[in-house]
Amino acid sequence: MGFAYLTIDDGPSEDFERKIELLRARGVPAVFFCVGEQLERRSASVVNAIRDGFLIANHSYSHPAFSQLSIAEATREIAATDSIIEQLYRSADRPRPMKLFRFPYGDRGRSADVLKHELREMGYVGLRIPSPRLPFPFVRSLRFRGPDSWWTFDLRDWCLARPGHTHAIHSTGDVMDRLDREITQARWRIGSNHVLLMHDHVETSGLFAPLVDRLLQYGVVFRLPS
Repeated sequence: MGFAYLTIDDGPSEDFERKIELLRARGVPAVFFCVGEQLERRSASVVNAIRDGFLIANHSYSHPAFSQLSIAEATREIAATDSIIEQLYRSADRPRPMKLFRFPYGDRGRSADVLKHELREMGYVGLRIPSPRLPFPFVRSLRFRGPDSWWTFDLRDWCLARPGHTHAIHSTGDVMDRLDREITQARWRIGSNHVLLMHDHVETSGLFAPLVDRLLQYGVVFRLPS
């Protein structure tokens, strides 16, 4: 197994500190794509996470679908959280290592080119990974070219927090079985590198440790982007 960037969306939740403690105990670095209004609620916990070496990234202010926003509204969503993150790094007395942004739901909006320009103007760069394994056609077509950050493998933990989805995942066992299948099949090869997508949801807190531990058991080496 190659190395991976562990990216965790939608936090910081009420369970954020426990997840940080678990990752720190296992020596697993991670990028948290955080929602601005959640950052405001749990700023002290996030400052501590920054001091522990975790990377805090931008996931908008209120987690809207960007296809339903005007350009001005979308830009405000990004800029508001950018300002919050800047202040958190100042409070932690740490330099902000890089600016990463991920669109909620992977929805780049109706004016993707304009928003890409806005992101670049704000200093955002896309998450890059050498020799990524890109298992699905829509991921291959994106190829991590823009200033926003995508993923190569969605662990689908969110399915347990969102009723009505269309995936065949309805239990912790379903999530774990799918991970086992994907890792052992050809689309996830030994030596490949990945950007893994998980979520900081209270509803799936019981799944967090088993997923991290299973990935470690398969020999995944976790790194932070630089």
